[in-house]
Amino acid sequence: MHPLSQTKEKTIIQHPPWWNDDIREIKGKLNKAQKKFKSKSTPENFENVAKAEKYFEMTKKDAQNKWSEDLCEKIGKAKSLREKWSNFKKLTKKKSENLVHPLQENDGNILFSESEKSNILKNTFFEGYHLKANNFNQQFYDDITQQYISISTSNQEENTDNIKYNDYITMEELEGSIFKLKKESAPGPDFFFTELFINGGSQLKSKLLDIINQSWEEGIIPLNWRRANVKFIKKLYKPNYNLPSSYRPISLTSVVAKLMERIITYRLEGFVEMNNIMDQEQEGFRHFRGTTNALLSLTQAIFNGFNKDKTTIVIFIDFEKAYDSVWREV
Repeated sequence: MHPLSQTKEKTIIQHPPWWNDDIREIKGKLNKAQKKFKSKSTPENFENVAKAEKYFEMTKKDAQNKWSEDLCEKIGKAKSLREKWSNFKKLTKKKSENLVHPLQENDGNILFSESEKSNILKNTFFEGYHLKANNFNQQFYDDITQQYISISTSNQEENTDNIKYNDYITMEELEGSIFKLKKESAPGPDFFFTELFINGGSQLKSKLLDIINQSWEEGIIPLNWRRANVKFIKKLYKPNYNLPSSYRPISLTSVVAKLMERIITYRLEGFVEMNNIMDQEQEGFRHFRGTTNALLSLTQAIFNGFNKDKTTIVIFIDFEKAYDSVWREV
């Protein structure tokens, strides 16, 4: 079951704090243009929808700027810290709003309802061609499976240096993971906020450690830890937000799952780095390493080529949906 939730058709939408009468009027015109196009899908009606959307976005941006100026002015004129904080809370009260525009299918049909948009986004990001194992090259798939089995069974005897990576999780590890939590992060499906664990006492941490270690020992991940609330965020600078590809999914997962994941990640990182398993030129996803190191190495290689009167050829590969395609069968 995929975690994408579907919104009910008659849900009352609460608008953001910068919403005003001008935006409400223009949004009404946009809705009329969309309905007209849906009833009669002509090029002229589609052009009217595009114009209405552009005008709506422009008006919305002006309203946001005006609201931001008013916020700064009212906070600046406040005479006390209490008054500043009160003004800030009033003017920044969080409210929900649907940010996903009507989406266009491959056949040109425009989807307006929340359920239709949810389905096309779910199909695009969670049921794509790249996620179906039977679409892969079978010979390659079998070879990778055999390699995995070979690696898994080649070293049956654990040495004393590696035993600690399979030990029970300690309170020090849990507290270190909690320390890394970000305050005011959105909760996952279990509705546990990070503040609960950040401010929790020793009794809460002790019980939480027991739960995590039971999962670690039995090798079972609770269902709630594997679920997520998925929200879709607009990618920047896209000319058309009527396409599913113009959005990216953000998964809000369980805080408890995040705590355990971070602990296991630290253990794996320690094991990998101590045993020099990664290529030394691997810069991504490593502590104290990053894209800056990769760019410096590339730049130095180009300069070295210039000095030797040689040409440097660079090949960049972008794997489509690389993370979603990670092989995780075993």
